[in-house]
Amino acid sequence: MVVFYGELSNETKIDRSKRGAKNATKTFMILLILSLVGLYATCVFEDLHDLIWILMLFVILDIIVIISTNTSSVIYRVLKYPNAPHITIDDESITRHLWAGGNYYPTKKSLSKVKKVLDCGDWYYIIFKFGDITNSWTCQKDLIIEGTIEEFEKLFEGKIVRKYKTKD
Repeated sequence: MVVFYGELSNETKIDRSKRGAKNATKTFMILLILSLVGLYATCVFEDLHDLIWILMLFVILDIIVIISTNTSSVIYRVLKYPNAPHITIDDESITRHLWAGGNYYPTKKSLSKVKKVLDCGDWYYIIFKFGDITNSWTCQKDLIIEGTIEEFEKLFEGKIVRKYKTKD
């Protein structure tokens, strides 16, 4: 059994926030492109061509402003509030233990639902199927309180992707 518990470092919190914002931006941009294609197709068959292009310009400018402001405010909120995940991993399942408002909310998932594990140097992201960073759990290596890193990596053998940061 491998257990992680403790307060995540600011570096880990910032990295998770940036990755989450980056993935959300990618998803949003794909939806935006699909919408623009749909709007353009509508313009071809209608006489509202100029009006729709002006509206699209305002929508794009609004989106850029929202995304740029949101990333910095998310990072601020993440650093402001404590984040101490308690994650237990055994041979068959992985459990995240959450306490909120005095109530206990465990979330248990099978190890077979793990899509990949990103090794980012000082921490891991356990990413589940049907998602990416937004559907992942963070395990900081120095917060391991039971088991070893070798045991952890053996449980996820073949699913670990190394994503070390290069230091200039």
